[in-house]
Amino acid sequence: MTTGVAARLIALGGLPQGGEIATVEFLHSCEEPGLGLRLAPTTAMTSVSALRGGLSIALALNAPVRYPQAVGRSTARLQHPNGGLSARGWAIPTLHDTWLALEAAWLLKRLQNEPQ
Repeated sequence: MTTGVAARLIALGGLPQGGEIATVEFLHSCEEPGLGLRLAPTTAMTSVSALRGGLSIALALNAPVRYPQAVGRSTARLQHPNGGLSARGWAIPTLHDTWLALEAAWLLKRLQNEPQ
C-alpha cells in the first residue's frame, strides 16, 4: 500500500519518477487470476491493502491490471452482512478497512473507465 501512495503522490505532484519499470514489473508479479492482486508475488492471499495499493500503482503509472474482474470479486468478498468491509474476508470489519475497500472499488472503476 505504501508504494501505491508514493506512486500516486509523485504522479499528482508532477514530480520526476524513477523506477517505474521495476514498480510495474512488481505489480504484474503480484497479479493472479483468482485473487486479482496478491500481497506479494509468492503468496496465495490478498488483503484490502494489497488491492488498494496495487490499483493505486496501476492508476498512477498507467499500467492496467490484467484481472480487473478478480480484483472486483476480491473486494466484494471483504463485505460483511453488517455492511462493513474488512482487511481480509474473515477479519473483523473496521472503518479504516471499509475506507480502503471503498477506495479500491473507486480506483478499479477509474481504471476501467480511463482510456489506456
